[in-house]
Amino acid sequence: MNNIIAVKNPKYLTHYCHSSIIGIPTEFWVAKKEAFPEGTEPTLLYKDGNKLLEMTISDNPGLKKGGADDENSMLFKLVRRTVLRLKDELLQVWNGTDADNVLFNLNKFPTYWQMTDEQQEKLQSLNKRLMDMEKSIHERYEQIHKDHPEGELSCEIEFLLKEDDPEWSDEDDNVMARMDHSMDDYNPNAYWNDAPHLIMDKDGKPLHLCWLFHELYDHLGLAWEDLLRVGKIRVTVNASYDYMY
Repeated sequence: MNNIIAVKNPKYLTHYCHSSIIGIPTEFWVAKKEAFPEGTEPTLLYKDGNKLLEMTISDNPGLKKGGADDENSMLFKLVRRTVLRLKDELLQVWNGTDADNVLFNLNKFPTYWQMTDEQQEKLQSLNKRLMDMEKSIHERYEQIHKDHPEGELSCEIEFLLKEDDPEWSDEDDNVMARMDHSMDDYNPNAYWNDAPHLIMDKDGKPLHLCWLFHELYDHLGLAWEDLLRVGKIRVTVNASYDYMY
């Protein structure tokens, strides 16, 4: 692993970042087999916090190294799910095909308009919930700014799996995705539906999507089916101070 990174040669690694198209909510790389000793199993690399993990691309994906905690994490389960669905495409990259020429079979991840009416209603409810949450966070931000005008604020948001989900685990934090962002530029009227011809209500009108919902489906790497699994949302507002002496 360290030898691959040390080479720093892009021809050996194909980089992807939080791809909702293929349902991986973190940075990941597909290696090319010439980066490894002959006979090495096809490998995908992904970031889990500060760790870089290696997963085999196979009919039974698993970590090459790592403990039980790593394999029990929600992130591992999402990455493994994707490797199982897109094994053929990922193996093309491993075998040397230019990534731009590899067409991922998007039918393996349902799009918004392929969701049932009930599922779309649940997604719209999540959007409304996130709208209300944005407003609440911003109000708290303003109050903290008043109390601590010299502090620089940041906001960490973690999206947890529903507790009744089959993959919920008492031995894991069950975080599906996380983001760290400032809410200083919050605008309740901002329009974040960048696919209005596709993301519509039952009457055919484009949905008014909030920023957090947009982040979830377009930037954090969760597939539409994963958004339906979002349960509690943990928000941590941090104030930091810089001093020069």
